[in-house]
Amino acid sequence: MDDAAFYENMGPWATQQAVRDALGVDAAALASLRETRGLVAVEFGRRIYYPTQQFHEGRVVDGLQSVLIALADGFRSPEAQVAWLAEPAYRGDSRTRWDVLRDGNADDVAHWAASDAAAALR
Repeated sequence: MDDAAFYENMGPWATQQAVRDALGVDAAALASLRETRGLVAVEFGRRIYYPTQQFHEGRVVDGLQSVLIALADGFRSPEAQVAWLAEPAYRGDSRTRWDVLRDGNADDVAHWAASDAAAALR
């Protein structure tokens, strides 16, 4: 799979401006959310894009920060974190980990994230 296809499979994506407008925050607040793992963004070239799956009803999905913190040790890059979240949550089911998170099951997804991050370090 080439880079374009890899990133397309993790999308759709939103621009910084679109996310700022949707969340009603300025550039500094958006940068702070990224730095504190309140949301995840990926840099393409010189621009930063956000996977739209992390937003629901005009805000960041509840529990995302705990999932991103759990992933951080084993999946250090934002690309790896987004790819992990975009994978199917269950065998034989098309729902992704993003879907499970948006359904309100943040504790389950954070547990899976911690387990997979620890396994990645072995």
